[in-house]
Amino acid sequence: MVPPLRCVSTPAVLLLDAVGKEPVRLECYLPNNDFMAALKNAISRTAFVQKKYVDAERWYGDVVAQYGDSHFAGSDVLAGCRAVQRDRRSHGAG
Repeated sequence: MVPPLRCVSTPAVLLLDAVGKEPVRLECYLPNNDFMAALKNAISRTAFVQKKYVDAERWYGDVVAQYGDSHFAGSDVLAGCRAVQRDRRSHGAG
């Protein structure tokens, strides 16, 4: 059972993964580019946590390429890309 979501403002967008964990919560209005960047960033983080490194790297790359002007495409995403690459090397995946 999913615990109460406790949204305190609107609009509110909550993404839940398959087990009910909340990788991202947006409780504010965002311009379209920032909203899409935040969603794709959450998808990339979820893929990384699930060890789907190729997918995570692709999603992170999309955020940087398509939404580079958004603060959601900043150092957080770049650090994620580097972490994916480092983790892949340590597991012998190139």
